[in-house]
Amino acid sequence: MNTEPELDWWRAEWKKAVGMETVNAYNFRNEYQRQQRWLRARHAFGLSFAVFLICYAGYVLRREFRAEILAWAIVVWITTLGVTAFSMWNWRGMWSISARSVREYADAFERRNLAMLRAVRFGYWFLGLQLGIAVPWLSIDFFRHQTSVRQYAMDMGFLCMLSLAFVAWFKRSRRKAMRELNHAEEFRRGWQAD
Repeated sequence: MNTEPELDWWRAEWKKAVGMETVNAYNFRNEYQRQQRWLRARHAFGLSFAVFLICYAGYVLRREFRAEILAWAIVVWITTLGVTAFSMWNWRGMWSISARSVREYADAFERRNLAMLRAVRFGYWFLGLQLGIAVPWLSIDFFRHQTSVRQYAMDMGFLCMLSLAFVAWFKRSRRKAMRELNHAEEFRRGWQAD
């Protein structure tokens, strides 16, 4: 029985797996760490902005207490708390990982990209909700002659520009998440082929 070719085959397979592990581990670990930094910055900004919105609505309400301002403040508080709750739920467990293998980093990387796709879908829904609140609200003020034509046009223009910016950001985020999910899928196919 000649064991030398079998030993050479095992040695070649072992070296090939180690080489692939090193290259892919480096890429996924770097991407994972880049995502980690981005997520932390994004969440810190999001939480700070939520606190700012809640405090600002309280300040405006305290400064000018009217039924319309009270309704506006309640809408701001409810939607801000809703978005913050969704964000915490969506990104739960995404802060750290005890993974050591490339596959575990790839799994975490994939979960984060799936969470980004959920966030984009929620963002579209929430933008629609906000437009459904803001456009009638501004229009009612205009038709009741509480806002000038110029101010109404400026408000609607700002709302339109802001909406277009959010849609562009959602599309970009979705495209990036899909590209990274495809990268993770290619990695899995390559891993299973070997």
